[in-house]
Amino acid sequence: MNEKRLFIAIKVPENPLIVGLSDNLKTCLAKDKINWVKTSNLHLTFKFLGNTSVSKIPEILSAIEETTKLYEKFTANIDEIGIFGSKYNPKVMWVKANPEKRFNQIFETLSQHLSQIGISKTSENFVPHVTLARIKHIQDVKYFQSCISKYKHSISFDFLVENMILFESRLTPKGAEYSVVNKLEFI
Repeated sequence: MNEKRLFIAIKVPENPLIVGLSDNLKTCLAKDKINWVKTSNLHLTFKFLGNTSVSKIPEILSAIEETTKLYEKFTANIDEIGIFGSKYNPKVMWVKANPEKRFNQIFETLSQHLSQIGISKTSENFVPHVTLARIKHIQDVKYFQSCISKYKHSISFDFLVENMILFESRLTPKGAEYSVVNKLEFI
C-alpha cells in the first residue's frame, strides 16, 4: 500500500520576533536536550493523520475544502509561551495562537468533515498552539522554569490566515521535513 505521513495545519510565517524568541530560548536552555522546530517549519496543527493511504487524499482534501469554504480569511496572533507536560516534567514548549474561539470552531468543523470519511476525532482537548520545541531532558527544572518565565510574554505578532494546508511529513536524521500536498483557501 502506498502511504504518506500527513497532517493538516495552518502555516505560521517566519517572523523576526519568533526567530528572536527561539534564539533566546536556545541560548538560555543550551545545556538541555531539546529538539527545536525550525522557525521556517512553524505551524498550527489541526489534525495529525499519520501514515495514510494515498488513495484517501482526495477525500481528505474534500473535507478540508468543506471546512475552508465556511470561514473567511482572518488575522491571528501568536503570544505567550506555554508548556505541555507538568512544570517538573515538561514535554513540549509552544506559543499560544489566538483567536482561540475561531481556531476551535475551525477544528470542530474540520473534525466533523473528517469523521464523515472515517477519520475519528482525537480524544485530547484541542489547544490552538504552535510548537517551538520537543523537550527530551532538562538538567535543572528551576532554571528551565525561570527561562520560560523570562520570555513568557516577550512575543506578540499578527499574521493573516488565508489557507489550510495538507502537509506531508518525512522523518530524516536532521528532523522532520514538510512539503505541501495541497493548499485550500479560506473565503
